[in-house]
Amino acid sequence: MKSDDSTNWSIDMFDDWEVEDDSMCTTISRPGGAGALQLSGAVKDSVVDDADLLDFAVDDLAHGTKPHPVTLGGFSGFEISYEAKQTWWRIWYLRSQKLMIFATYNCDLQHAGNEDSQVDEMLATLKQ
Repeated sequence: MKSDDSTNWSIDMFDDWEVEDDSMCTTISRPGGAGALQLSGAVKDSVVDDADLLDFAVDDLAHGTKPHPVTLGGFSGFEISYEAKQTWWRIWYLRSQKLMIFATYNCDLQHAGNEDSQVDEMLATLKQ
């Protein structure tokens, strides 16, 4: 695995996945793969708590999805998943101290689940 270091966080990724960083987010995808994993981070003046994550997730929770608690690397939070317009979405709201990570994975609905194990394994390496 190789690593991508952001200003405030880092993630390990499989060698056959590519990374593109821009001012808004980090995009990780496999050439010819099903979808893309995107991550962005924000630093708060105080410790990020679950209420902060829920406030940030209000639009995604409006889909009627139930958040599932997760611990990924040095972060905790929740994941939601849903279908919208023939696209499968997995969304994570994560926190560690004053840092919040917003991560999404999406792909065409017909490919849902194809890259889940690799995405999960990469997200498990998140660290500050």
